[in-house]
Amino acid sequence: MSGYFFFEPLPGPAPDLFSFRFVEPGEHGDWQEALALVNEDVAATLPEEPPLRLVACPGDADAPELLYVARSNGEWHHNTLLAEPPGTLPDAVAAVAEAAQESLMELLHRVWPVCPDHRLGAHLCLTPDGAPAWGCSGARGERPAPHVLAPVGALTGPGTSRRGKGA
Repeated sequence: MSGYFFFEPLPGPAPDLFSFRFVEPGEHGDWQEALALVNEDVAATLPEEPPLRLVACPGDADAPELLYVARSNGEWHHNTLLAEPPGTLPDAVAAVAEAAQESLMELLHRVWPVCPDHRLGAHLCLTPDGAPAWGCSGARGERPAPHVLAPVGALTGPGTSRRGKGA
């Protein structure tokens, strides 16, 4: 077969999937509002850790950029958030809390947050009224497991919360 093959040049350089930028204040309001709550928990339980930040990375050529919860230096670990947050603020808080937990645990090589009573890693759960919270699978006193440590954004030092004891 003979002939010439013609290729159209690409419209510009392909996006660098490893580049990122810090999200500016107000750019992704619901995600940033959720991150502010999670950062309350980070400040209370990891006082040496600077506040977490949102970073944006280019998506595919025809897809929106992707958001991640990162440490203050821009490091993150596989916790993609879509550019458009879920329908409600509690859903956004839950997604950001899970993303923050994944990044902190992988990058710091430690469990976060930790139940002060059982020294077990907490996990995301819901309070009886449906708010995202940190929960522990350990038994508490005479009550069987699991138990709620505090709503997301309400952790403080060991075993307490600003909004009252966990249920």
